[in-house]
Amino acid sequence: MSIRTFIRLPHTFWKTVRCWYNSDKNVLSQDAPRPRSETRYARMLREEAEVQLTYNIIASTANWVLLAGYLVVPGTFTSLQTSNQVESALNHNGAGRHILHTIHNPPLLGIACFFLTAGAFALLWLFHFRQLRSVYTWLINKIFMPVSLNAAAGLLTTLVNVYTSRAGHWSVMALATAVVTGFTTLAFSLLFYVYRFQMLTKVMADRRLFHS
Repeated sequence: MSIRTFIRLPHTFWKTVRCWYNSDKNVLSQDAPRPRSETRYARMLREEAEVQLTYNIIASTANWVLLAGYLVVPGTFTSLQTSNQVESALNHNGAGRHILHTIHNPPLLGIACFFLTAGAFALLWLFHFRQLRSVYTWLINKIFMPVSLNAAAGLLTTLVNVYTSRAGHWSVMALATAVVTGFTTLAFSLLFYVYRFQMLTKVMADRRLFHS
């Protein structure tokens, strides 16, 4: 690879990103024929099937990366708190308390933060497409349900880690992880409920009226 080619790599990368960002009209495949008369629910199912493979892969990868981040974070909890003698000895002074609540594995925390940030950014990037936001079934199946289940798995992993490996001692990292995963589980479960049992149910009701 020449030096000129290496220098142009950032420019090529950002040009590709801008093309993806401005490709809202290309989210759905244009190959399938469009029926002249169809219900909104039928159109939604058709558009879900027509979402390009690239966006489905990005959504699945983002969910996998988030899950990896949730499962890696518990490995950063401090292990000093598993010993009551060590804990009582360190609690006598400020430096000891600081050591007691330090992160057990900073590089692992960096990897976990990278996974969580990358996954969240990818999902937010997908959500900015207007055509995808209007396909409720795709949002439910590809974003809301997987994210809520993965966050619940992260919360469960945190609880198991604290009450087995850490003897019920909550470090700062463990508490922060439980709060984040619990909030994410609650938020996306609420979005799943609203889209599945309210908005999509209304669309399905309109479909039944159309055929009656």
